[in-house]
Amino acid sequence: MSDGLNIVIVGAGLCGLACARALREKHNVTIIEKSRMSGEVGATVTLAANATRILLGWGYDPRRAGSLEAIGFREFNADTGEFIVEKPVDSRGQYGSPFFVDHRVDLHRELMRLATSTDAGLPGKPAQIRLATPAKQIDCEAGKITLVNGEVLSADVIIGADGIHSIVRAAVVGKQSSPKPTGRSVYRSLIPTEKILTDPELAFLATPKGERNNGTPVNSFINEKYEVVCYPCRDFKLLNLSAKLPDSECHETGTEDWTDTRAVQRMMDSFKTVAPNLQRLLSYATSCILWTMLDHDPLDVWAKGKTIIAGDAAHAMLPTLGQGGCQAMEDAEAIGVLLSDLTQSSANLVPERLKLIEKVRIERANTILLGSRAKMEGKKNVDGVIVMDVSEFNEYNYTYKGCVDWAKRKGISLPPSCISNVDIGSTPYAHI
Repeated sequence: MSDGLNIVIVGAGLCGLACARALREKHNVTIIEKSRMSGEVGATVTLAANATRILLGWGYDPRRAGSLEAIGFREFNADTGEFIVEKPVDSRGQYGSPFFVDHRVDLHRELMRLATSTDAGLPGKPAQIRLATPAKQIDCEAGKITLVNGEVLSADVIIGADGIHSIVRAAVVGKQSSPKPTGRSVYRSLIPTEKILTDPELAFLATPKGERNNGTPVNSFINEKYEVVCYPCRDFKLLNLSAKLPDSECHETGTEDWTDTRAVQRMMDSFKTVAPNLQRLLSYATSCILWTMLDHDPLDVWAKGKTIIAGDAAHAMLPTLGQGGCQAMEDAEAIGVLLSDLTQSSANLVPERLKLIEKVRIERANTILLGSRAKMEGKKNVDGVIVMDVSEFNEYNYTYKGCVDWAKRKGISLPPSCISNVDIGSTPYAHI
């Protein structure tokens, strides 16, 4: 749009694409991505009601993405394999929007469509994406990005959605993040469900449930040392598995190499004392990675001049509450709404408006970051077995209805010109 702001987003991950979808309605959006995105990999992303409410409002198609709906949590004893408890979840009824589990690659593909497609149902102008375009230097105040090849890009707004190793965060905050080791790591794997379905004792882990036949409980095998979480994704074609353990039990250091076939045996060696049925589940993996769980401190500032950070660049958090991807969606929605009324003639208001976005978002995101940290240690019952209390943070996390409603709750005044068309809490999910 000729009168819209010229916005450059650094990073074409989940957060960067979400920001592009939110901003394409009113502005001219360019995404720069350092990689060629030729071999995208990853495990799954949990999308609770606070995220799906936003995604569905953007036109997200869960069928296209192979989304499955989490309808409960089942817990098992990792020492014996015995069932402990099942806790049903009605996210639609209780929180007003579904709870999806998505393969990260499928979610990324659907966000790419929402951000860059010319589909008639999508508003505004498709975002442009430049691959193999790494940034070297950010001038936050001037709104300039110097690329590795020497080219300089100018923008009315720069959004740093470039992840935990963010170059934009370093420019905004003045230093790189220094995460602390938690003493725990997690093996991640995706197992074809056809393997699981041939095992009579484990087939239930990959079997559809619920009235829509797309429901799945999230399954957890837990003891004082280990926590193995698994559930299907991609239309029940794959079983996502994450196996947390103390670093002292690892036989390797963290890596992102999904091609290392020896990693599966090292995972098996680390979990050799768990129940036989759990060991068998792990043995069905053909590849896995070990990810070191690092804890990032919350930031005091997200915005500087014409630049703001979002997603993992702003609030990288532990996976224990499943809110990392959700908070990225919240960031994108807030950025889209609170910049929606600005044009070239009011571009001088950008620094002030980015600080307003920071004010609306930073306390909530940091609270969830710290909650994820607190959750990591778990909760012991009278027998000394750690049992997840999955509902402890749900009310705070899942009832979020967008930045306008949240600002109202917190007593933060927003410019009427950017919120006049916001439908607070509306979730068009009846058709899915």
